[in-house]
Amino acid sequence: PHAWVRPPSSFSLTGRATFSTISGVEYEVEFARPMGKRNETSVELTFVARRPGQRHATVDIINTGESTSVLSTVVAITREFISAVPIEALYFSAEQSEPSRIKLYDRLIRTLMPGWTLEKTHHSTAIIYRLHNPNYTSDVSTS
Repeated sequence: PHAWVRPPSSFSLTGRATFSTISGVEYEVEFARPMGKRNETSVELTFVARRPGQRHATVDIINTGESTSVLSTVVAITREFISAVPIEALYFSAEQSEPSRIKLYDRLIRTLMPGWTLEKTHHSTAIIYRLHNPNYTSDVSTS
């Protein structure tokens, strides 16, 4: 994976980390509370790319040939996030119009969270992935 940074104390139920690839593309990985999931300790994972000289980031596939290293970095960031912040579920999505991204995410899930339970919800324009942590407990130790 690429070297990455996160702001100090940035991992709570929200957080972010950034990294750059060899080609100079900057990525931002964000964890945020998903809308409508107040009864669940969960986060939504998104990541965006910004090419050198671009003002705005995009979630679109940008075809730099770096998808393996980008995703391995996202996996490393997500694993660290989850080790620091116990969560019940992790959400992310893929557009139905991007079959290559869907295949990539389906492979990523097996690597990222072996043992976690997967639910895929198909909507007209997107697939919503929900990974449930089988080891999550809402009990807080008071020792």
